[in-house]
Amino acid sequence: MGTGEPRFGVLGPLVIEVNGRPVPPPGSAVVRGLLGVLLLAGRRPLTTEQLIELVWADRADRTGRGSVQAAVSRLRDWLGRLPGDTPPVEYDGAGYRLVVPAEAADLGRFRALVRSA
Repeated sequence: MGTGEPRFGVLGPLVIEVNGRPVPPPGSAVVRGLLGVLLLAGRRPLTTEQLIELVWADRADRTGRGSVQAAVSRLRDWLGRLPGDTPPVEYDGAGYRLVVPAEAADLGRFRALVRSA
């Protein structure tokens, strides 16, 4: 990983660091949840329906596509304000995914260590 790339911790409380310095997580619980779910998914895309179930679980039946699109937009804005390189949130028809190297998240590093063991 290059200098300025954010690192994320999801094995425990959500932690964000850039250049070893902590960065406050998004203020919105929905945007934090969206970031966490996308990080847990790795580079696997999540459909709008999956995101609604995972992020808006308690009110999934009252949440629509527009809420997901608005939250993704807010997450993109938040990521764009991070110092260093901005990881993109992509939509490819199959769903949304956060494009970060596997080693950018502690979960990705953990999975790589398990595979190599």
